Amino acid sequence: MLAIHGPGDAFGELALLSADAHRSAPVSALEPAETFCVVRDEFLRLARRHVGVKDALLALLAERIRRANERIVVAHYLDAETRVRWALLQAARIWGPGEATPIPLTQEQLA
Repeated sequence: MLAIHGPGDAFGELALLSADAHRSAPVSALEPAETFCVVRDEFLRLARRHVGVKDALLALLAERIRRANERIVVAHYLDAETRVRWALLQAARIWGPGEATPIPLTQEQLA
């Protein structure tokens, strides 16, 4: 598992930038969800009309790099128990903090 995305998050954005982009990982929904698809040609037309669209994509990609760097540090420098606590904190940000909100992940997925 590379990442967990919550409501309003985007994924697959690299396909907007490269005509020959291939998916780097599969996506699975942990609970019922609705998605919206933007194909590359539509994105490029929109970006030509509205320059702020590319700025938004750059901000999204910068945040992706920051999160990837954080995951690399966690994977390489934290012990297993601390990594699981870190993963629980990340999941709580998506599903809401507190004991009343179950996180639909197995222990294996968190580890």
